Amino acid sequence: MNRDHRDGALALRNKVSETTDKGYRRAREILQAARGLLAGEGYAGLSMRTVASRVGASLSNVQHYYPSKDLLLEALLSAMREEYQQQIDSISKPDAGASKLQQFEAVIDYLLDETADIEGSAVLRELWALAVRNTMAAEILQKMLDAAQKTLRKQIKSLSPELAPSDCETRAVLILAHLQGLTLILANPRTSPRDSKALKAAARAAIVQLATAPVAACLYP
Repeated sequence: MNRDHRDGALALRNKVSETTDKGYRRAREILQAARGLLAGEGYAGLSMRTVASRVGASLSNVQHYYPSKDLLLEALLSAMREEYQQQIDSISKPDAGASKLQQFEAVIDYLLDETADIEGSAVLRELWALAVRNTMAAEILQKMLDAAQKTLRKQIKSLSPELAPSDCETRAVLILAHLQGLTLILANPRTSPRDSKALKAAARAAIVQLATAPVAACLYP
């Protein structure tokens, strides 16, 4: 499969011309339109023609970047995965002005904010459903989870060096499960901003406790 169709932001990276910048912008516009459709209408409602209509382009123009619906979906999900990882990597960079705990809290705050994002969470929920029957979606979802789990595992080990690797792994998995479950509440339009803020603060405290509590605390069997 052509790698250029896997990454929307880099869809034209091998085409050097005067229209390259315009091509990059168009590729991003197409992915943004696809993201909105996937969030609002689900996979069944993700139509190449509707995407073309939303960006004011012809169907053939959209197909120039993404020849099929599945390639468009793959590019969208891959771009989202890379964006999440870039943000987490940026937050996790060594910083003389931030302690290890502060860095960990910043990562959790970012993940909680993403969990509360209505459109982004809708896309992720659709991805979870697709992963049951779509191999490509399952692979991308697993890569997203693996990357987040790896980051959390490393940060937990940094915060609590005495923990065994398996213990760090278990805690990272539990934290991810915690965040995924919160999606149903934080991304619910009926949840008031005040309740959302309070829930985020409580979730953050619980996650920090889970990451830093000694084994003797017996947080889980």
